[in-house]
Amino acid sequence: MIGDLDLPGEGFAGIITRMRADPTPATSTHQPRLRLAADTAHAGTIGTLAEIEQVLAEARRTLGRLRSDRVMLEQRLAASGRVDPIREIRGRSALDESIDRTVAMIRRLEQVLESRPPVA
Repeated sequence: MIGDLDLPGEGFAGIITRMRADPTPATSTHQPRLRLAADTAHAGTIGTLAEIEQVLAEARRTLGRLRSDRVMLEQRLAASGRVDPIREIRGRSALDESIDRTVAMIRRLEQVLESRPPVA
């Protein structure tokens, strides 16, 4: 197995642990499935190929939702004549940051899948 991945946020081991605790995929209603308690039983491992592919698929769905939410929020702000206060101060919105972190995670997961030896 490959060691723990250098990913933003909870890291790959945390995502696999969360998935093992709740294997049902997130729904389009945006109901978060977060756990506050840490489970280190799987720390340092990246899971099976199927688990990696499942996390990658979920990350891609999340990216799509984040992007559509950003468009919707920008439209609402423009329609009401308001600005995003975080973007005004930092130059980027919180959604921009989340999108960037999700893209980085997707790229890293794709690299892991590409580096895996072929299944015989």
